[in-house]
Amino acid sequence: MTTVEGHAEDPFPPEKPAYRRRIGPAVQVLSGLVVGAAIAEAAFWIGDEGAFPHLNVYVADAVLGVRLRPGAVEHVRVAGGPPARVRINSAGLRGGDLPPPSPGEVLVVGDSQVFGLGVAENETFSAELDTRRSRGARVINAGVPTYGPLEYNAVLRELLGQRSIELVVYVVNFANDLFEASRPNTERHGVWDGWAVRKETSPASVSDFPGRALLFRESHAFFALRSVLYRRGEQIDDRGFPSEGRYQDIVRFALPQDRSSASADGEEQARADEAAIREAQAESVKAAARVDALARELVPGRHGDEADLALRVSAASPGDIVSVGSGEAARRIRVTAEAIRDAAVQRAALEAALLKEIAAATEDDRTRRVATAFEERRAARARLEALEAARMELEHGRSSLTPLLAEAKAACDARGARLLIVALPMDVQVSSLEWNKYGEEPLDMEPTKALIRDLVRSSNDLGLATLDLTAPLAAAEPGAFLAGDLHLSPRGHHAVAAALAVRLAEMRSAGAQEGSGRAGAGRGR
Repeated sequence: MTTVEGHAEDPFPPEKPAYRRRIGPAVQVLSGLVVGAAIAEAAFWIGDEGAFPHLNVYVADAVLGVRLRPGAVEHVRVAGGPPARVRINSAGLRGGDLPPPSPGEVLVVGDSQVFGLGVAENETFSAELDTRRSRGARVINAGVPTYGPLEYNAVLRELLGQRSIELVVYVVNFANDLFEASRPNTERHGVWDGWAVRKETSPASVSDFPGRALLFRESHAFFALRSVLYRRGEQIDDRGFPSEGRYQDIVRFALPQDRSSASADGEEQARADEAAIREAQAESVKAAARVDALARELVPGRHGDEADLALRVSAASPGDIVSVGSGEAARRIRVTAEAIRDAAVQRAALEAALLKEIAAATEDDRTRRVATAFEERRAARARLEALEAARMELEHGRSSLTPLLAEAKAACDARGARLLIVALPMDVQVSSLEWNKYGEEPLDMEPTKALIRDLVRSSNDLGLATLDLTAPLAAAEPGAFLAGDLHLSPRGHHAVAAALAVRLAEMRSAGAQEGSGRAGAGRGR
């Protein structure tokens, strides 16, 4: 028997505690899982080329709905295109950190088109304008995906107070801005682990735990898993989301201004008219809701589409995060193009069938209540139509954005900045050939160009400079927009930058002539 330091060795040593015997295998299993997860993550990262199909650099904001997270860096691939690096500066805007304010700065406000979703930072038209700038004037890209005109105004007011802005370029995106003009982003989007999702699909709350941000925001393997699970589950038709806007948002006209006088009485009357219209619109909506509620009660299952949708989305679907399509998680382009036509036709057919069933039903309290609700709705709509009849007295329509443009002008005037309104049409408004990339039959979009003309006319009525990008982008076709997506391509951004450079030169020349004229008049006096 061997000995250790003179002591006999025990031939029957005591067993190790059970917990110690289990530690080794547990460590091995955990190590295997970690290694496997790392390998899976590396594989998916390589397959995705390190890029996600959507931005995931958002943080919630009580006023603007979302902001971009300062210091964030991400690669985004839109509609199968090459990955584009996105970096967010300390001001929460795309690009490198802004230098100290300097005289003559140009501020560009807008949404994902201005932001440059799908293209590199130096390929945006703001970046190209910045390289062309004269007198050292800095061009600031303040485009933020998900924003609409209400947010543009908030952004320009904020930055006008912080920078030395000489000119604001206000880019109206006709793909969605008319839908969003009366609906703040706080009602349209929420933030889910860094992703911006439509309000209807955003969860009321999430369970926080260590590593959640890394898993839900940064992991390509986990993103792929969510995509698979979402495709296997029930998917929601995005035609029904109120946050995306309905046809009423774009066919309505804004209140006419009193062009003959800028008197206080005229302004007071305009405000009174607007208040009356808003009140009538609200009553019309309430009356329609009463009809819907009573109709569902009378004809179960026939009129419950919206209620069923609300129940389904209340469970919070990650479709906006994992669906690969538009880089801004928006509905399909054809859905937007068909919004006016389909909403009116389908609703009329449904109501005709419902009225037929009500007429055939036995007279009772429920049918009487529904009939009364229909009459109240008819009266509310008649009142609204009567109030809106004055709008038709104008020679042309007045853009629904007019009040917001006037608000932006007032903010710029208060800071001594000029304002340029830029109309950016949808890809399918620029060229019918753009329908091919969506695999859709073309719709005639020519009538929708009246909305662009209304914007230009309304802006001119306010004394604002304008630029319609339809012709410059048509000249850049084919290839002015991304393949399979509505966002501008590098070629499109270049065309926009060139058109803007010409328009800005014209504005500078006109401003110089006006200044010279005023100086001459002063000397004459």
